[in-house]
Amino acid sequence: MVRVGLAPCSPFSVSRDLMRDAAVLARDKGVMLHTHLAENDEDIAYSLAKFGCRPGQYLGWTGDDVWHAHCVKLDAGEIDLFARSKTGVAHCPCSNCRLGSGIAPVRAMRDAGVESFVELGGKVLGPMIKRSAGDEVAVTSVVTMDDIEALAKAL
Repeated sequence: MVRVGLAPCSPFSVSRDLMRDAAVLARDKGVMLHTHLAENDEDIAYSLAKFGCRPGQYLGWTGDDVWHAHCVKLDAGEIDLFARSKTGVAHCPCSNCRLGSGIAPVRAMRDAGVESFVELGGKVLGPMIKRSAGDEVAVTSVVTMDDIEALAKAL
């Protein structure tokens, strides 16, 4: 199956006009929307300073036609908004480990009803996808455990 979507990299790396226009175009054409969101503390600070809101509240980028990557730093309000709006989240445990971004609050998202899934490989192509998928599943089996999340918060 092939699905078409518009995917500006992130609100902190493209213009506000591009983010808005991508959402308008995607909804006009009936295709999905995707971007990286709430990936780290700098992303939150930038969004608050530049747009006056948290990343999850950004320019109507919620709905059953939207999924975001990472979402490590979503707060309870954003998680609730994503659940109510049926916004999806692809958490990226290996990438977040490599970048030191933290652990996505997957348990809280799932409990709230946010559709969440594991990102498998990103830009990795060919035989590396199998290895990357295995790595993502292995890391996910560890990082989504409540005691590991609590340990990470304590550090």
